[in-house]
Amino acid sequence: EARVRKPELRRLSFVLVGVAMPGDLIKDSQRTPFNIGNRLDVEDFTLTEALPLAEGLKLPEPEAKQVLGWVLDWTGGHPYLTQRLCQVMEEAAEKKKAAFDWTKAGVDRVVRQTFLEGGDRSDRNLQFVRDRLLTQKDNTVEKEQLLKTYRDIWKGKAVEDDKQSLLKSLL
Repeated sequence: EARVRKPELRRLSFVLVGVAMPGDLIKDSQRTPFNIGNRLDVEDFTLTEALPLAEGLKLPEPEAKQVLGWVLDWTGGHPYLTQRLCQVMEEAAEKKKAAFDWTKAGVDRVVRQTFLEGGDRSDRNLQFVRDRLLTQKDNTVEKEQLLKTYRDIWKGKAVEDDKQSLLKSLL
């Protein structure tokens, strides 16, 4: 608050990066130090935007692009999932050297092992999502409705993206 009164402090800015809703950061809703905020939505990667990740796969360019396409088929371009899957594949390829299975079935197998068959238990980001969905503390949103909306999104149903919706913000 002193930034308004003291010119030497006007050059300071603070950025909070992460997943949080304003209510998570405010203890007293009547008085808050967070009077300025901007929502920043991270868009999903396109194939072109994700291409630098393919360099880590150490494959010839056409093959790397093909493998990255299979990765994006699974992740939909979600930045964290895309980067995580590429990282796991790169690490697996380094361990196995040239014997890594760079086929669509090989990518499918890595996805299952990493995200679907218990690998998610060691992934702190996926634990956070699971805990947020299953143990969310905000009683203003019913857990059942939250999970139903999540299921609809997962099944590919169109869900209105209302930026003011607490339910959508939680998801």
